[in-house]
Amino acid sequence: MKYTVEYYRKDGVSEKEFVDWFTNRFLPRAVPIMRKHNILQYAIEKPDVRVGAAFQAEMQGGGWKVNNCDFVMEYWVRDEKDMKNLAMDPEWALDEDTNNWLDMSKSTVRISNDTTTCLLEHGATINGLGQKRRGRATASFD
Repeated sequence: MKYTVEYYRKDGVSEKEFVDWFTNRFLPRAVPIMRKHNILQYAIEKPDVRVGAAFQAEMQGGGWKVNNCDFVMEYWVRDEKDMKNLAMDPEWALDEDTNNWLDMSKSTVRISNDTTTCLLEHGATINGLGQKRRGRATASFD
């Protein structure tokens, strides 16, 4: 099972300051708490704002809306209770420091199973939508 969270930085926080805070303060504090709650793997994505804005402009009227979040974190778990326990852990709860950097009122969460793998160069689809694919959820922090 995968939880995908889109995060936004607070208004007035520069990207440089935000990246420094996230890398040097947030992650060192967060990783041990994620391990404590059996988070199997996490991934961080930094959207390319320039490419996103250009794509959005080109797709006007096409029904597409490019997300403008500052970063995305994906968390893989075996059981949803692990993610709930992480979110409810007082050590994980948004503290004053985090509230100075993130605007959680804009954040969204997507919960999904990692189900579809497409091999486009061969024209084949493996593990079609609706079939749970658990193999990817076996990675660890090590």
